[in-house]
Amino acid sequence: TNCMAGSSGAGLYGIGNDAGRLRMDNCSFSGNTVQPIPFSSVGAGGGMYLSKFNAATSAFYEISNCRFSGNRVISTSTDATCAGAGLYVNASVSSLFNCVIENNSVISTDGSSGAGYGGGVTFKDSPETVTVSNCVIAANFARRCGSFYLTGCNGGLMADVFCISNRASDRYSIGLATSSGVKDSIVIRNSYFTGNGGEVNSVFASFASDTKGSTAPVTLEYCTFVSNCVDSDVSYVVTPITDNPKNETSAAAVSNLFVKGCVFSENCGKFAFPNSMNSVTNITCTYADNFRADWWTSVVELKNYDKSMMPGGTVPFVDLASDHRLKKDTPFIDKGIVEDWMGRGGKTGPLDMGDGTYTIVASGKYGVSVQRNGAVPRISGDAPDYGCFEFKKLFGFVLSFK
Repeated sequence: TNCMAGSSGAGLYGIGNDAGRLRMDNCSFSGNTVQPIPFSSVGAGGGMYLSKFNAATSAFYEISNCRFSGNRVISTSTDATCAGAGLYVNASVSSLFNCVIENNSVISTDGSSGAGYGGGVTFKDSPETVTVSNCVIAANFARRCGSFYLTGCNGGLMADVFCISNRASDRYSIGLATSSGVKDSIVIRNSYFTGNGGEVNSVFASFASDTKGSTAPVTLEYCTFVSNCVDSDVSYVVTPITDNPKNETSAAAVSNLFVKGCVFSENCGKFAFPNSMNSVTNITCTYADNFRADWWTSVVELKNYDKSMMPGGTVPFVDLASDHRLKKDTPFIDKGIVEDWMGRGGKTGPLDMGDGTYTIVASGKYGVSVQRNGAVPRISGDAPDYGCFEFKKLFGFVLSFK
């Protein structure tokens, strides 16, 4: 806590040699600061910086039950390698489980505007795979990618994540995920995105695959995006573009983006969103050729999923302010596709995101455990619901008296 460094890794700086493995459990990194000299230099990993010895090195990092809170990278550099205020990881295989990443920031020396990428967590150039699961990423800040920055990762999974109230001063208030090589896709699954926002020229999220034909796709599966807002004329909930979202993007610039079983509702920007992006959707499409930044306008499947599907065009949630599970009368309950990762229901199977709230429980002397409040099996009926929440069915019997 309260450590300082002039380059990277104020709390912890680690380099894994060939086949080196580090397991970290029940640790806390708080209030650490990277402030490079000169200020225009790149800094990374305010709380923690973990890297490989060289490109050919196989380094493995496993991080669980840890908290990264109030760490900073202070610099005037806007370079993409100036990143990861909470933690920065460049490894062959890395995993982050049951962790809390909150109130971290990549800021300029005057403390007023963002500098660099990845306010919460950055995973960079992992040739094997990255896994982030059962984590809270909340109230982080950066110039770009307020929550997370997954770049050049050859396969990855982000699942069961609360992504809440993160901000970006330029764009990608949620984050940026790009895959590289042809090994496997990046999958963002069963996660909850709410209260995220941005300022100038921002989008809520960007999930892209860089160069067409040479990369694996990015897939969004059964996630809920609700009440995210930006003050911007570029107000896209999800964009497959890695940079310059105002302009058209050629087919050579973006590969495949899949959206499946997701909920988009009550998101807002300076200009109103098309109904198709403020709706409940269950789309499996590949966008690869000749699309624009406003790519939804030319996709028939997206146009067909708007609020007119809801009775009276009403909001589909139990309570817009506090409970984003689907209401009983929505037509999107039990309409998803059963997949292996969901199990087959029952108390021992994978769980949904509960009622959208979480409890942080002490674990060890410094560690934490993330409890998803009111979580129920991911399949609580005949099939999964759209989004990351399951409609909670009440079972019992009725007695009739005369």
